Amino acid sequence: GQIIMPEGYLKQVYKYVHDAGGVCIADEVQVGFGRVGSHFWAFQPEGVEPDIVTMGKPMGNGHPVAAVVTTQAISDKFKASGMQYFNTYGGNPVSCAVALAVLHVIEDEKLQEHALRVGNYWINKVKEIMQHFPIIGDVRGRGLFLGIDLVRDRNTREPATQEAQTVVRRMKDEARILISSDGPYNNVLKTKPPMCFSEENVDEFCSKLTEILTDLQKVEIQTVLGDIIDNVEKSTTSARDLNQNWGRTAAVS
Repeated sequence: GQIIMPEGYLKQVYKYVHDAGGVCIADEVQVGFGRVGSHFWAFQPEGVEPDIVTMGKPMGNGHPVAAVVTTQAISDKFKASGMQYFNTYGGNPVSCAVALAVLHVIEDEKLQEHALRVGNYWINKVKEIMQHFPIIGDVRGRGLFLGIDLVRDRNTREPATQEAQTVVRRMKDEARILISSDGPYNNVLKTKPPMCFSEENVDEFCSKLTEILTDLQKVEIQTVLGDIIDNVEKSTTSARDLNQNWGRTAAVS
């Protein structure tokens, strides 16, 4: 759910793992290559040094390419074990050229700095929307990797799973905006747009999000009013029946 870990948390995790003889792996497949804005890799703000780093997706800008990077010590251990690894497409020159070109574009077009600027603008815009819609329980993330947590109650944190699915579907069907949901209850709107995502794109996203949340809020109000009316009608019927029973009792007496 794009949860930002408390400061120093990951350092302690790494320490416990290393003390137990384990290795630490950083999965940068979605968040690497400058997406978080402040750093090139998402593990860097945590002040840790992984033993293994996996990377993919943004590495090729749509072209299928991925890589695994390890420390020299792990590489030497693997080699000394006698195990052999072979990949038919490993080191493909076309894929390597594509990945290299992507690195040049990220640097030349300052996409990492762009992700930081647009990401800050985006999270602030969603926080403004949050003031008007209690269904937004939290917005969090770094750069162009944000999570919008939808809840039915901010105090109990009851997940608004169905509402989140409605937002995802309507974003796609009505605005051609592709997002997904994640978290244990699939109630967190997961956003990870292309690195060229602009402030204008943010405005478009937020406008559509506001429209959908407004509709959801209207439905909720109508549901509450319907429940109130049903309860009033039931109370009225019960009172009428009670009066009739009293009338019958009085007549018998």
